[in-house]
Amino acid sequence: MCPIERSPEEPTEKQSLATQVVASTFDGAVQRPLNGLTELGGQLTGVKLPKLDIMHPSKPTTKAEGFIQAAGSTIGMIVPFVLTRGAVRGALGSKLSTSLASAAVENGATGFIVGSVLTPSEKGKNFWESRLATGLTDGATFATLGVTAKSLGGTKALASTSESLLLSRVSKATGVGVLSGLPAGLVNAEFDSITHGRGLAKLDEVAGRMKDFALFGGLLGGASAVKVRPFALAEQLKPAQVVKPIEPLAPVEMIKTVEVAKPVPVAKAEPAALEVKTESKATRTQREKEIAVNKKNYLGEGDEGKVYSNGDGTVTKVYFDQATNVEAVKAIYTRLESIGIRLPKILEVGKGPEGRPAIKMEQIGDGDHLQYQLISGQLSAADMTALRQQYYAFGDAITKAGIRIDWQLKNMRFENGKLYILDPSFLKEQPLAPSTVDRYGSAIGPRPK
Repeated sequence: MCPIERSPEEPTEKQSLATQVVASTFDGAVQRPLNGLTELGGQLTGVKLPKLDIMHPSKPTTKAEGFIQAAGSTIGMIVPFVLTRGAVRGALGSKLSTSLASAAVENGATGFIVGSVLTPSEKGKNFWESRLATGLTDGATFATLGVTAKSLGGTKALASTSESLLLSRVSKATGVGVLSGLPAGLVNAEFDSITHGRGLAKLDEVAGRMKDFALFGGLLGGASAVKVRPFALAEQLKPAQVVKPIEPLAPVEMIKTVEVAKPVPVAKAEPAALEVKTESKATRTQREKEIAVNKKNYLGEGDEGKVYSNGDGTVTKVYFDQATNVEAVKAIYTRLESIGIRLPKILEVGKGPEGRPAIKMEQIGDGDHLQYQLISGQLSAADMTALRQQYYAFGDAITKAGIRIDWQLKNMRFENGKLYILDPSFLKEQPLAPSTVDRYGSAIGPRPK
């Protein structure tokens, strides 16, 4: 999938840079895919079908022109790739999970179709051999791109969620795309050279392909990060709303004292009135209590902190952010439990050895999350039936309550016939989109009737 090298006859007249951009983009997005398709149709039917011949970029004579055309061709390449990937996802449906293997299958199939169906054959080459070589090359290329992007996107430094600011999401997704394009370009150069009988690719060819696919991956990643649902855009504009712990009601006498029109000097205020604005001693003692952590039994970490097993059926989560309010976290769990969501029981709150906020709770399972359980095939047919019922019931309960948490399979676990939300991470007074539940539900199965 190298449009500059595989383009049709180039015009001899000199074009402006703007015209070269438009011609390169149009050729990659519309002209070449349609010509590849009609060429294949003519080969299958024996009828010579007309080719689209509207505009082509002129041969670049400077580095600036070469870069401009590469950028235009890359933008154009995104169109058939995205459309084909959508068709592949629709065809495979719930057979795709969120695993690396699924990313390889999805992107590999997309690349093979783009290369073998939508890319015109090379002149002077056997039609079917050319199509097969291009299909295999693009299939391997995009499988590499998809797997690498998914792996990098799961790292702490480059991961982003719908809670991240748009600029942050675009920056990280672009970085992931650029880095993923480097090995994809290497694979493209080697496969293209080997499948055409030239042996291993030359260094300058490898460098050029790596540059081209780094550009392609960066543009594709940045564009995908911009696709935000309307309700998510509203969230970007509103401050986060975290459920606060419910404080005990003040006695009538205290309320009266606070509502006095004249300001009351602090020195003359009644002790009871001062307690309205201060944390209770019992709460403060509990929050400052040191919780033991066995760092040898490290289970993993997320965006908020690290989790350790205590070896006694409990785990301790130590938060990265020194300002984390563990009482607010407890309130989130209480709120979710009140609508029927099953979570680990919080046993203690306090601070870890380094003085960071920490929570001790019951341990559910062996540390593997639901996504891994599904990928590794740990669940039986009966487990899957129960999982589907509980998964959609939890999603409906949260949707009905008009709240939202960090809903994803890595925050869940199916244990002893029961589904648990291991870590809701946050709770916002904003509705959870049903499409979010359905999207992750593709790995679990259809909604029970």
